[in-house]
Amino acid sequence: DDADEEAGEEKGESKTAAATSVDEDSIEELWKSLPYDLRSRVLTMRNILRSSIIGRGSKVSGIFFSSGNEFLAIFKETISVQKERLAEARERLEEVVRERKEEFDVKRQRRGRWFDSSAAAEEKFVYGGDVAYSRRQIEKQSKRLAT
Repeated sequence: DDADEEAGEEKGESKTAAATSVDEDSIEELWKSLPYDLRSRVLTMRNILRSSIIGRGSKVSGIFFSSGNEFLAIFKETISVQKERLAEARERLEEVVRERKEEFDVKRQRRGRWFDSSAAAEEKFVYGGDVAYSRRQIEKQSKRLAT
C-alpha cells in the first residue's frame, strides 16, 4: 500500500512538474511576443517594486502600499511632481540666460573697444559653466521622464 501511495505521489509530482514546465514555456512565448516597449515597461515596474525605496529588497510581498492602484497613484503623483520641478528648472534656466545676456550687454557698453564682444565670447559668457551643466541635467531629467 505504501508503494502504491509513493507511486501515486511521484506521478502527481511529475504531472505538477510537467504542468509547471508547460506554463513556463507558454509564459516565455507570451513574453517574447510582447512589443519591446511593453516588456521594458514591465521590467521597469518589476525593478521599482524590488527597489529598496519602494519595496524591501527582492521581496515583493514587503511593499509599503496595499494595492497596485495605490502604487500607481503614488507613482503618477511622483511623476507629476518631477514634471513640475523640471518645468521650474527650465524657467529658472531661461531667466538666468536672460540675466546673463543683459549683463554681457552692460559689460560691452562699459568696457568699449577693450572688451571682447564677439559672438563666441558672448556665447561662452551666457551659456558656459553652470548654465551648460544645468542644461545637461535638465535634458537628462527630461529623457528620464519620457521613458
